[in-house]
Amino acid sequence: MMLPLPITELDVQALVDSHLNWEEEKQVWQGIGCSPALKAYYERIVSQKKLLIAWWLSGMSDEESDTALH
Repeated sequence: MMLPLPITELDVQALVDSHLNWEEEKQVWQGIGCSPALKAYYERIVSQKKLLIAWWLSGMSDEESDTALH
């Protein structure tokens, strides 16, 4: 399935959340490579996602966090 052009922030979010198939991922990566704005958006939401995961795991016991990661 092809994504409609142009690639949007919603497409980038779907990429970060692993909601795209291989062909769609390639399209979004191409869009990110061609757009400084999309690249900056991608980097920002990846960073936010990492911070949210770290925050979420910091509130868990060691046993709970090991289970959540696997």
